[in-house]
Amino acid sequence: MDTLVILGAGGAASAVASGSDHRVDRWTLDHPAGSWTTIGRVGGDGWVMGGTALGTWIVGEVTNRRLVAHAGSDLIRAQVLNGLVTRVVKIAVDRTRPSGGRYAFPSGHASAAFTSAGVLQQHFGWKGAVPGYAAASFIALTRVRDRAHWVSDVVFGAAVGLASARAVTRGHQSKTWTIMPAAVPGGAGIIVMRR
Repeated sequence: MDTLVILGAGGAASAVASGSDHRVDRWTLDHPAGSWTTIGRVGGDGWVMGGTALGTWIVGEVTNRRLVAHAGSDLIRAQVLNGLVTRVVKIAVDRTRPSGGRYAFPSGHASAAFTSAGVLQQHFGWKGAVPGYAAASFIALTRVRDRAHWVSDVVFGAAVGLASARAVTRGHQSKTWTIMPAAVPGGAGIIVMRR
């Protein structure tokens, strides 16, 4: 259910963002990007993201670091799921890119990057989330700057990526907190438990 909520919110945000698609594209035409956008084009490529996921798993297995191997395994599964969902939607929608190419919606680079960021957040908390989401946002920005995608493409791509990460890592939170009322001598109180 939570993945459907993410996709629904992403769809709504994408619909809102579509109102600025042409305005942002005109701005990118008037302000061409520098060579820095190559970093996002290469870094967000599905093969690069998938290879990094596989490499993470291999490093974890070789060094016998269970947490790294588990994160790598989840990254692989999430990238495969994300790739399938993104490809199916791209083919079904067949939206024209700002540059004139096909299959703009959703952005595969953005979805792959946000998939990795979501998995890193689930495994490493804010220490994985901050660099993961910063990198994913940078990749999404470069796709718009290169005129490879509309703003609405990267917004929905981010939602597909987050939903893919959530679908794979659901139930991984091993440190959950529960707050409940309790009777204590002299009145009522609360108990805070960590499971």
